[in-house]
Amino acid sequence: MKILVPAIALALVATLSSTAAQRFCGQNDQKALPPYTVYNNLWGQANDPKGTQCTEATRVSDNAIAFTTKFTWTGGQYQVKSFANAALTFAPVKMSQVKSMPTEVQYEFKETDNSLITNFAYDMFLRPDPQANNKYEVMVWLATFGNAAPLADKYPAKPIKENVKVGGVTFNLYKGMNGKVTVFTFLATVNTNRFKGDLRNFFTQLPDPKLLDDQYLVKAETGTEPFQGHAEMVVSKYSLEIIS
Repeated sequence: MKILVPAIALALVATLSSTAAQRFCGQNDQKALPPYTVYNNLWGQANDPKGTQCTEATRVSDNAIAFTTKFTWTGGQYQVKSFANAALTFAPVKMSQVKSMPTEVQYEFKETDNSLITNFAYDMFLRPDPQANNKYEVMVWLATFGNAAPLADKYPAKPIKENVKVGGVTFNLYKGMNGKVTVFTFLATVNTNRFKGDLRNFFTQLPDPKLLDDQYLVKAETGTEPFQGHAEMVVSKYSLEIIS
């Protein structure tokens, strides 16, 4: 059995754990905290040039990190402004070889206003070959605020599968297209601010449990996608491993 997460020396953990919060506000700013990289990722900032968002990587302990992002977005109500997230560093791996993807997250939104539209989600991308373009995206939304909704073939969105239980949480599954990428979104039926489970189990809950077995998992991230509003998202604990 092989774990596709770099080992972290205890000395490095101790050093990073004692480091003060590192705040960054640039569109493409990031902070490496092995085996993760935390991104500010203001990819939709052009839709609200006056909006602001800053992110902090606040703690590392063993294989877990904590991070915070604070944002204010007012323009372009129907466009995502950013995806501040923590991404795991790993080599592309074929899903048929992935035995498990244990994860744990605890988070909350503070200082929210009535205009807030956002989510909290895991986001994973897959390709037929590590060098190819993305073909599939699998998202797990633990929460949605305002009228944020997953991609679907038509609206109002209707799930293609209901009452999927993973990690003690119940989800409905939606399917949509983002250009040429097929997007599967598991949306929690009730917002939950913590999750501990195996992300691999979501793949076996697709209509065809083996649909993505021949695809390479190339990216796994966790964070929030705000459309508008003001809030501070605080992730007090986050960890993810990919075991093959």
